[in-house]
Amino acid sequence: MAVTQYFLGGNTVRGFVSFYSGFCRGPEDFLWVIKGGPGCGKSSFMKTIGRAAEEKGLDVEYVLCSGDPESVDGVYFPALHTGYADGTAPHVLEAVTPGAAGLYLDLSRFYDRLALQPERRTIEQLQRRYQSLYREAYAKLAALAPAACRLPDADGAQRRFLRAVTCRGLFQSAPPAGAVQLVSAAELEALRARPGAVWYQNPLFPDVTEAVWLPGEARYYRGPDTPLPELSDVFSLLAQAKALHDELEAVYQALMDLQPEDDAPVMLPESNPEIIDGFYPGLSDITLKQQVFYTAPVTGFATEVMLVEVADSKDLDTVKEIFTQRIADASDESGCYPETAEIWASRAVVQTSGNYAAMIVLPDGYTIPDNVFAQ
Repeated sequence: MAVTQYFLGGNTVRGFVSFYSGFCRGPEDFLWVIKGGPGCGKSSFMKTIGRAAEEKGLDVEYVLCSGDPESVDGVYFPALHTGYADGTAPHVLEAVTPGAAGLYLDLSRFYDRLALQPERRTIEQLQRRYQSLYREAYAKLAALAPAACRLPDADGAQRRFLRAVTCRGLFQSAPPAGAVQLVSAAELEALRARPGAVWYQNPLFPDVTEAVWLPGEARYYRGPDTPLPELSDVFSLLAQAKALHDELEAVYQALMDLQPEDDAPVMLPESNPEIIDGFYPGLSDITLKQQVFYTAPVTGFATEVMLVEVADSKDLDTVKEIFTQRIADASDESGCYPETAEIWASRAVVQTSGNYAAMIVLPDGYTIPDNVFAQ
């Protein structure tokens, strides 16, 4: 298992520079674009998913926030070709080919809108002060820009930052797992042209590549260091902005309408008929009055709830067969991790009552009621 951390956005001499457009955009990738304002749990949500994946032994890539490196702006699971990213400013993202290559997840729906309205003036004041500090910080950074510094060309290369100018100073993540080798500027330039090369740009001067990562060879090549100027005044401004952002988040967090328990299993609603039919083949052929489907945000986890009401009671036995087959398929160790298959085999249940049917599986430590339809 490898855990990697990097930045896709940077506070630079050219303002905020974003490399998010290339995140989770491979031909087999699926990107969940998370929307929502301060304090709605975007970072916490992605950290929770990441920890769960780590516990399953999956490789995990965390995209750190350049505003505060203790926050997460994205998470990616290479083996699952699945990623999640904060799609709000300053790194606005949209779901490309919605439904097929990406979807939206709106966490702002958990805000208590009516309770927040009286706080509008306070929120707007905090936003103005926060934005003013960032403008001042960017003005100081712009004054350090050499004449030749330009924004990176959008030439399709995969680019990242290993270091970033943040509220906590010049923050540096660990290089990707693998050998680290020092090379000359000329050698680094040649490595940039290698197929599949990932470029790591200078945190202050985004036109300068300071390292190249070759995933296929598991080697990280670092070029000559570029001296950075004194940035203590910028760090101070960003720290002040972070303090205001914390105040802003506190206003919102105090007025959430629905916050899941810290230890609740993470599940997302799914309503796409094609996706549901992939899990439950044949269910779409049955006339249902209603259905509710929740599944884990990352495939390969034993967390799933499907509830249906059939229009005709004669179809209930067919639904039970479909649900039972779903459990049998998920219990097959050849299709997932042995530990996950074991949970499906030992803990998944099918329950019925009248015209209602349920298929439920939850991880160890969670109790499934004997009758989920009991009043």
